[in-house]
Amino acid sequence: MPGMGGVEVVERLRERDPDLAAVFMSGYADARAVVPERLSGAAAFVQKPFSSDELGRAIRAVLDVRV
Repeated sequence: MPGMGGVEVVERLRERDPDLAAVFMSGYADARAVVPERLSGAAAFVQKPFSSDELGRAIRAVLDVRV
């Protein structure tokens, strides 16, 4: 993804599929603040390091929004 971050990738993909679900992950402390401001709908965030349970809950959350 040279020249773009994950949020921009999802925004572009949502131009083709507005119902696209996404789980973002980052090791940066301030990354959590970016996602809710720029994306609506089925999106979740996990902070690195995360457990498989945390990732599972994030995936479940975005899937539940789509139902």
